[in-house]
Amino acid sequence: AGNTPVSTAPDLYTPFISAIFSEPLDSATVSDASFTVDGVSGTVGYDELTRRASFSPATPLAAATAYTARLHTDITDKLGNQLPEEYSWQFTTASPANISVSLPDPVGDTVDLRVAAVGSVSAERILTVSSTGELDLEIGSLVIMGLDASDFNLEADDCSNNTLPPGSHCTAALSFQPGAVGVREALLPIPSNDSVVPSHEVPLTGLGVTPFCSGDAVTIGSRTFPTGLSICHGASSVSTTDLAGTGVTVPDRAEVHFIAPQIVLGEGFKVNTGAYFHSGTRYTPSVLVEP
Repeated sequence: AGNTPVSTAPDLYTPFISAIFSEPLDSATVSDASFTVDGVSGTVGYDELTRRASFSPATPLAAATAYTARLHTDITDKLGNQLPEEYSWQFTTASPANISVSLPDPVGDTVDLRVAAVGSVSAERILTVSSTGELDLEIGSLVIMGLDASDFNLEADDCSNNTLPPGSHCTAALSFQPGAVGVREALLPIPSNDSVVPSHEVPLTGLGVTPFCSGDAVTIGSRTFPTGLSICHGASSVSTTDLAGTGVTVPDRAEVHFIAPQIVLGEGFKVNTGAYFHSGTRYTPSVLVEP
């Protein structure tokens, strides 16, 4: 059976709903009584060459609506063998205007703004809104909401009050500027004329940490650098992580700004470009310091 009906006129929602059989059928048993769609009347046909049964609705289907198609046991093959049991499947018609939202992380439904010290601003993360329907997608104003809404910023917004033709998209850039230590959360609703999802809600999260710096002089292996490397981190009670091969140990979620040594960064570390790196990420600047 086909789970995705095809329509020659999508705006009218009159698709051909079809099922392909593994062996030839007795065409006389394929009728509007044996091939039905719940709540819909229509015309049923059968193609001997392709073994395809089709249902054509007599009236347009409603947009953004789930339907159930059924093949009943009255259907038989050329030898008179009936379907052993009723077969059914569901499909949902599209919304004339349809929204699709792509987040910066490949999995999950939340935009994670990572870690930032209180009062500082994180790197931007981009979400993309696409128009995937048959009609223009009309987007309303994007406004961050929730208890910690003031900790999140819309740095750039090409989507608010924009109209997207089918196949086009817009972007919005988000940043995190925590006003307090701890996990901060908010919500970004994206209102539109999508009748199925009139408001697509995107959760936002970030972790605020207390800024603290170890000072300018840092020893790496047998070398001490009075400037050029500073290690900043959150509360002193957090666990420690070795920067492999450097002889320097700093707390988790540290923020590392440096220009000289080659080191492996731990989870949540931040290079002076503003980008965060996961555990095991290696950053190699232009000068390699040998222990």
